[in-house]
Amino acid sequence: MALPGRDKTSALDNCRDLLRKLEREIKRFGQDRTDIEARIDHAFNAVVTAWQLCDWVFADMTAEQKTKLQIFSLGELKIRALQCRAIHLCRQAATASKHWKVTNFPDPDVAVIVTANPIGDTTVPWPSIYIA
Repeated sequence: MALPGRDKTSALDNCRDLLRKLEREIKRFGQDRTDIEARIDHAFNAVVTAWQLCDWVFADMTAEQKTKLQIFSLGELKIRALQCRAIHLCRQAATASKHWKVTNFPDPDVAVIVTANPIGDTTVPWPSIYIA
């Protein structure tokens, strides 16, 4: 029997479901401390999911919410979301991860680094992935 969810969304129904998926990916990333391939996969999944949340939030917004926030298009929501540095970083990493590189509004000051040893902060377990 199929799980409930929107058509073709892997049993996800709304933006809250996608947010819970993001939380699971972040948790998994923190748990897989020695499996570099698993950490890479979880990092990829987390940044792509975080950036895709814009699409899902906009789709879930009511007309009243859109009017109250003065957001009438997905593009307007994304512009507002990009004011958050973490979302900006996720957009850069997600776009490059999905499309090989960032061609629209690339930020040369953003880097994604995967290391086998911590960079600077020795409290970060190896392998580490940094987005800055």
